[in-house]
Amino acid sequence: MKARVGIVGATGYTGEELLLLIARHPNIELAFATSEKEQGQKLCSYFPQFSLPSDMIFISADQALDHPVELVFLCLPAGESARLGKSFFSQGCKIIDLGADFRFADAQEYDRWYHQPHKAPELLSQAVYGLPEWYRKEVQGAKIVGNPGCYPTSALLALLPFNQQDLIAEQPIIIDSKSGLSGAGKTLSRASHFMEANENVVAYKAGRVHRHVGEMETILQRDAFSPGHILFTPQLVPMARGIFSCVYFTAKNAIADRDAMQILRDAYESEAFVHVLDDIPSTRLAQNSNHCFLHVLSFPETNQIVVFSAIDNLGKGASWQAVQNMNIMMNWPETTALI
Repeated sequence: MKARVGIVGATGYTGEELLLLIARHPNIELAFATSEKEQGQKLCSYFPQFSLPSDMIFISADQALDHPVELVFLCLPAGESARLGKSFFSQGCKIIDLGADFRFADAQEYDRWYHQPHKAPELLSQAVYGLPEWYRKEVQGAKIVGNPGCYPTSALLALLPFNQQDLIAEQPIIIDSKSGLSGAGKTLSRASHFMEANENVVAYKAGRVHRHVGEMETILQRDAFSPGHILFTPQLVPMARGIFSCVYFTAKNAIADRDAMQILRDAYESEAFVHVLDDIPSTRLAQNSNHCFLHVLSFPETNQIVVFSAIDNLGKGASWQAVQNMNIMMNWPETTALI
């Protein structure tokens, strides 16, 4: 029997990607898809490019609570996932939150970065951070998974192999990331209008302002190795999807190029979706996939390291990684429905 799965917030970019993957997933039956704005409209009319049930309509998030499912994806703004997640959790449903509400173990840290109290702090002890390459065992037994943010996914996959070996010096980690416009979501802002974004590169929320700084520092500090003090500059570039991150840090000791490359290769040699290349990657390699591509350069004379990371912000940075987490939680082959 197929597992019944629902999507709350199905008309955003992450919801659309989930529908693409669920439509071709052999173990899934879509039980519902919600949209407050498109309630009553047929899914197959809104998304004619997918093989979706011809009679299924969008329902509201509150109506979805009357549709029993084994697992639900929450594609909602900060605060809303926790509110609805509490109700789904009480029904025995597994949860994958593509928002931010279950990425922090500490409600005070969530409040610090999202400037609002957490709406279900009692559930945070049940939640697991869903970066499968590093927390696979925890994800396997989890009832709630906080799917990582897109920028943190690109940066943490680059940093964690060095952090886990206690190689990062107590100096600021500099993360320079460029993202396609889909990372800003479907709600238009001035920066995401075509006339503003075309032939333009713009930085925003630079330094220690962006919410993802807290998420990245929290994960780096879990092992009490790196202090994880991050300076982060996100930038929008005129492409639809993709993230390219340059991650700079100072090593505690000089590391030769070949040794830095070997650290990455050893960390990911058995992983299906993370690849260490002999040259600097590009976002095109990762487009429409769940893959991450890495390369590292070392400068032993100054102990400096730079790791290059390329992902698809909607793929490994969001919905495709969420399906990877679902496969793990449901004890299915991890690569099912993914490329």
